[in-house]
Amino acid sequence: MGSDRREGHLPGSGQAVYPISVAAELAGIEIHTLRLYEQHGLITPARSAGGTRRYSGDDLARLQRITALTRQGSICRPSRGSSISKTTTARCAPTTPP
Repeated sequence: MGSDRREGHLPGSGQAVYPISVAAELAGIEIHTLRLYEQHGLITPARSAGGTRRYSGDDLARLQRITALTRQGSICRPSRGSSISKTTTARCAPTTPP
C-alpha cells in the first residue's frame, strides 16, 4: 500500500462526507455549537443536493483550532444573540450583571 488515501478507503481532506452528528462528535462539541459556529461565519460546510450539511477533514481541522482557541479564551464561545467573526481574537471580557 502507498500513501494514497483511497487505498485506505479514507476520504481526502477536502472531501465533504461527514454529517453534522459525526463532525460534532469528532470535534468534541455539541451539534448546536457547530450550528452556531456556522451562523457566525466561523465554518461553512458543504451542502448535499438535499441541503444536508457535510463536513470535510479540513472542516474538522478548523473546528479543532476553533475549539482550542475557545478553550484558551482567545475567542468567545458564541451564544444565541452574540456577535463573533472569523477575525475575533480579543480576549473575552467577563460579563458583569447589570
